[in-house]
Amino acid sequence: MFLAEPDEPSSDAPDVKALPVPPVAPTPALANHRIEQKDFLKFAATYSGPKFNFVHCDFPYGIGIDKSDAAGSATHESQYEDSPELFWTLTNALIDNKDRLFLDSAHMMFWFSPKYQFDLIEKLKAGGFWVHEVPLIWHKSDGAGIASDFRRRPKHVYETALWCSLGDRPIIQLKNDVFAAPLARSDEGHISAKPEQMLHHFLSMGVDNLTTFLDPTCGSGTSVRAALGLGAESALGLELNPDTASSAQLRLARALSEGKAA
Repeated sequence: MFLAEPDEPSSDAPDVKALPVPPVAPTPALANHRIEQKDFLKFAATYSGPKFNFVHCDFPYGIGIDKSDAAGSATHESQYEDSPELFWTLTNALIDNKDRLFLDSAHMMFWFSPKYQFDLIEKLKAGGFWVHEVPLIWHKSDGAGIASDFRRRPKHVYETALWCSLGDRPIIQLKNDVFAAPLARSDEGHISAKPEQMLHHFLSMGVDNLTTFLDPTCGSGTSVRAALGLGAESALGLELNPDTASSAQLRLARALSEGKAA
């Protein structure tokens, strides 16, 4: 058995190197996945673009974390007001502008403090959402958490989210309601960044290639990158802090360049 020698190139063959190279058009992912520096309260009141069928809400919890030792130094780039008034103002803006933001059939994942669980469930139900009252749980497997009173209370090492829907929207795939993962890397540059692998787990219940995704307060953008990794048709993250938004935009651009879209 032998291999044939390759044909000699024809003397009149065109010079391939001399052919013009057409410009590369932006991929849909570059246009459809983005993070913008915007105030959600203003955005919600005026938005008139395409509606979303998955909204990931990670508002400040309204528990005064900005005034605690857990917030780190006062010069941290991601210091936010964390008052109860702000939490409910953002929540009310989401509900009041539901028809601007949500498609008739949609999912929502809503992070919250157990302090407000029952009031939040009732408010979301009154606003027209179906709410699964048993929360999703992220267990911080590295033991990161808050010890508000080490002599009287246990250390709090998990966070909770509600799974909600509009229009009796079914889930895409069944997942456990508890996921263990360490705190997001410190280089995310955001005090409350949630790990992408955990978000990927929970978001996979409702995100696929037909998903139009919104995160109203996306911080470091891990949720947008998780949606990108799940193949979302589009994903928009809003971030109020200019420095945090710029950092999140760079991370999303890196993820897009590495081809993380499914």
